[in-house]
Amino acid sequence: MILRSHPCCKEINIVGDCVSAIFIEEKELSKKYSGDKSDVIEALQSASMIIPTVGIINKLFKNKYDNYTPIKVGIGVATGRSLVIKTGESGSGISKPVFIGDNVNLAAHLCDTAHKNNFPEILVNDDVKKNCTKCEVGIENEKFSEWLTIQETVDDVPCYGGYFFRVSIQKKLDELNK
Repeated sequence: MILRSHPCCKEINIVGDCVSAIFIEEKELSKKYSGDKSDVIEALQSASMIIPTVGIINKLFKNKYDNYTPIKVGIGVATGRSLVIKTGESGSGISKPVFIGDNVNLAAHLCDTAHKNNFPEILVNDDVKKNCTKCEVGIENEKFSEWLTIQETVDDVPCYGGYFFRVSIQKKLDELNK
């Protein structure tokens, strides 16, 4: 639901416990985001909503079930060019796009690294950080890039991590934790 709420989210895939989404820039929305790439901003907005939402789910389930194991989420966001191939056999009714590219693989590896070994829950590549420097977000009109600090490298690529969340959803989580 969170991913679908963003117009730039064009494809959502669920395989086991992994969810991936493809965001494609919409030029008109980029104007709304002060010239930052709309797909990058909306992917980061989704991440900011997912983290506290999972916190709420964990809190509610922990209160209801004695032996509940909390859900851990790692989010990876990478931008770049990719090849899109339509798959499926003609007449089979199966026709799904497959996205191939270094950015797709890197996003998966960022997801896998995020939230482990003291990494933050959200990791992004350098291109993402460069494309979220103008749009003002948050209570004090910070930029997403201000919340992303260099962490390490993943696949020999500098990655940036940050802890940020949608304030209204975080407030609900804080109320539940009282």
